[in-house]
Amino acid sequence: MKRFAALAFFLALICTAFSASQANRDFVEGLFLLHQGKPEAAIQRLKKAIQVNPSSAIYYSALGEAYTALHDFNQAEQSYRSAVILDPNNASLHYHLSKVLEEKDELETAILEAEKAVSLNRTESTYENRLGNLYFAEGRYGDAEKSYQQAVALSPHDLVIHYNLARAYDTLGLHDKAETEYETVLAGGEDADARFRLAQSFENEGKNAEAIAEYRHALVDSPMNPEVENAYGLFLHALNRDEEAVKAYQKAITLNPTEPAYVYNLGMAEAALHRTKLAQTAFQKTTFLDPKNAEAWSQIGALAMLDEDWGKAEEAYEKAIKIDPRRASYHTALGEILEATAKDKEAIEEYRQGVILDPKEALAHYRLGMLYAKQGLSEQAYEEFKVALEAAESPSLKGRIIRALWKYGGQ
Repeated sequence: MKRFAALAFFLALICTAFSASQANRDFVEGLFLLHQGKPEAAIQRLKKAIQVNPSSAIYYSALGEAYTALHDFNQAEQSYRSAVILDPNNASLHYHLSKVLEEKDELETAILEAEKAVSLNRTESTYENRLGNLYFAEGRYGDAEKSYQQAVALSPHDLVIHYNLARAYDTLGLHDKAETEYETVLAGGEDADARFRLAQSFENEGKNAEAIAEYRHALVDSPMNPEVENAYGLFLHALNRDEEAVKAYQKAITLNPTEPAYVYNLGMAEAALHRTKLAQTAFQKTTFLDPKNAEAWSQIGALAMLDEDWGKAEEAYEKAIKIDPRRASYHTALGEILEATAKDKEAIEEYRQGVILDPKEALAHYRLGMLYAKQGLSEQAYEEFKVALEAAESPSLKGRIIRALWKYGGQ
């Protein structure tokens, strides 16, 4: 009897060893297929390995990697979670799970997993950098800064982390620190995007000469990047150098003729140069590329108002309001158009809508006051003028309001 029991135990050991060996063979074969770019076949092998040995975290981790390669992030998440249950203190598993959760746009949960990975292994800069990226994506820029700083301390020669830290500094308004980080990146080798970001950082800090120099360098480094041309155009437009801005926008449009923002910006520069027809053409093209661009419709309306083309102006602002009904300035402009065409009742409604949406919409208060005064409603007019004067920023508008108060305030 004892001999039989010993034999049974020996046979059980052999079966276990054979099963373990088979599981390992399936696992290794699965990894081989995965690295050959055959994730479907790899999944079948890895599932066999797990069926034989369901207590191996590394098997589930490999299965998660295979599903990730197929962009099947639901199955990948399940696989990594199974691995985490089996080996909860493995930082790498939490790290990879966070990557899958980010792909699923589950940022809050991804952050929790990345934080867990960092807490389990504080010596891996990759984990800190990833956590910084997730914080940045979530808008937690201060937390991102701290994670990137930790990552830089762990890997001071990793230029990608220096770049990420620079972006965090820029977003926080710490442009001088951002510039130092961008310059560190550039010292390690030419980086066109870092050069572009450095130019923007100089711009944000008001270092115009430095910004222009870096933009020009960035344009040489990235001659086929329309975004650099567009950004340079915006900077030049802000400096009232619109002739140069027009050239930058035209280059951006040549590189990407279907981007409505570039065409719209061209229209703004042409309008600043008082080239009304060219501006109108640009805004019309913008609405062709992007029919729901409310601001382009409003610019069409504004230029039509200058030409006293009230029908075209009214149509344009009505389209702008339909797209973006909560923009107070659109209602005010439409009110002016209606008032110009003797539609006072409709104009009052638009002005009222404007001040409801933005109680500090000074022009709407002023125009509403003028219409009330016209109707003999002096008290209502006076109240509108007072609010308008308090909200007005333009000196010319303030002057008009003060004159109205003098003229109608005593009535």
